[in-house]
Amino acid sequence: GCGKSTTGRLITRLLEPTGGTITYRGRDISHATRKQLAPIRSEIQMIFQDPYSSLNPRQTVGKIISGPMEINGIDPEGGREKRVRELLEIVGLNPEHYNRFPHEFSGGQRQR
Repeated sequence: GCGKSTTGRLITRLLEPTGGTITYRGRDISHATRKQLAPIRSEIQMIFQDPYSSLNPRQTVGKIISGPMEINGIDPEGGREKRVRELLEIVGLNPEHYNRFPHEFSGGQRQR
């Protein structure tokens, strides 16, 4: 009710602002083009609140988490799978859950 989601959508440019400015690292991105936003897309991301509709049910959690790394050409030392397993552990999930699908997680696990 206070505009958190709207603010997030404006910052990530999922919504076009109708007034004011959005400044990121000293640069006005209020009306930047997709091409101009491309270099910062990996730094500004939205995490949607509804864990049931925000995860693709046809992809494993490992694929969902490694997707942005693949899109942004990020190749961590040891490979993407190793990094995803580390990230799962950091948020309190078992790294062995890498190959599970979203429906195999509780709501709290999906949010993490």
